[in-house]
Amino acid sequence: SGLKAEGPIPADLKQSLDELYSQDKQRVRDYNDGKLTNRDKVLAASYNINKLMASGRILYGDPITRMAERIADTLLKDYPDLRKELRFYTVKSPEVNAFATGQGMIFVNAGLVAQAEDEAQLAYVISHEIVHYCRNHATEMLARKKSRNSKLDEGDRDLRDFIKRHNRSKEMENEADSLGLAMFYIGSPYDKRVTDGVFDVLQYGYLPFDEVAFDTNFFNTPYFKLPKEYFLEELSPITARDDYNDSLSTHPNLLKRRLNTSAQLEPYQGGSRFVTMTEAEFEELRTLARFECIRLELVYSEFARAFYDCYLLQRQYPDNQFLTRAIGQALYGISKNKTHTSTNNVVGDYSRMEGEVQQVYYCLRRIKADEMALVTAHYLY
Repeated sequence: SGLKAEGPIPADLKQSLDELYSQDKQRVRDYNDGKLTNRDKVLAASYNINKLMASGRILYGDPITRMAERIADTLLKDYPDLRKELRFYTVKSPEVNAFATGQGMIFVNAGLVAQAEDEAQLAYVISHEIVHYCRNHATEMLARKKSRNSKLDEGDRDLRDFIKRHNRSKEMENEADSLGLAMFYIGSPYDKRVTDGVFDVLQYGYLPFDEVAFDTNFFNTPYFKLPKEYFLEELSPITARDDYNDSLSTHPNLLKRRLNTSAQLEPYQGGSRFVTMTEAEFEELRTLARFECIRLELVYSEFARAFYDCYLLQRQYPDNQFLTRAIGQALYGISKNKTHTSTNNVVGDYSRMEGEVQQVYYCLRRIKADEMALVTAHYLY
């Protein structure tokens, strides 16, 4: 049945744009000696948060939110007053991200949980985001004069970009890494060998959550089969690097962050990958997040990615009704677009894909409209 909000609606979700804007204005004034020189920028930030909170994408009281709250309880056991200031929410987004606001709200995307390997990795990310709040990074960004975009965003895609690219400066990211470890993570019971795992999740987050060759006989039946030219003989290798040029990026490159974090954690040992739950409970929660990401991909008409993610999960859950129906919906969406509009609307450019998922994108781009209708009708039947 998917991830759903539970319990009474939090006060955060009841605030109007005017209320958020007034609070943000006061925060900027308090931070900036009573000055508010970026009224439009503050309004735009308030607008985006208000839009997100009213979008229906925010979950509260759900299993992921409850896990984030338990992690925060563990990390902040020596900071009870700070813990009271923070509120946690899950964002129904497949993007691998988490972010904090100046209001004390910390958002964890379903996509981050879908890719994480253990609870300790999420604890590292949450400790990082808590520092963003403690150090007033959101307010500092609003107080700065320059802004690349002070306009009010419009449309669903802009909101998705806001969720994906809620970034800080390099200095803020480095500070959040370092202080998050020093203040919250090192003194916690979490695994001190978290570095490589968590930065691998961030580095490869644009890829599906597993790397499995696609069976080119998937669509074939005793009565028809797809020609071999519908499949690539050689796939593009995965090229993600952690030492990319970060001169034009808001974040320092991942190699620098990985090395700095490793050096800071080197004197420490021990800790557990799972503290507030068992490994089995975490894996069940991660599976829920992955199912939610598939549902969101269908909502966003990202049918090729949804199809491949279902294909991956069917190896573990071969008889799952949701996965079976989701594949049908993905194939139908592609067929409908091939017949009435364009494949480009729902199947991304295969040449921009890497690894095994590229095979799926290539095949679904090459297959003709009448052939796609036949494949889809047969599967649905």
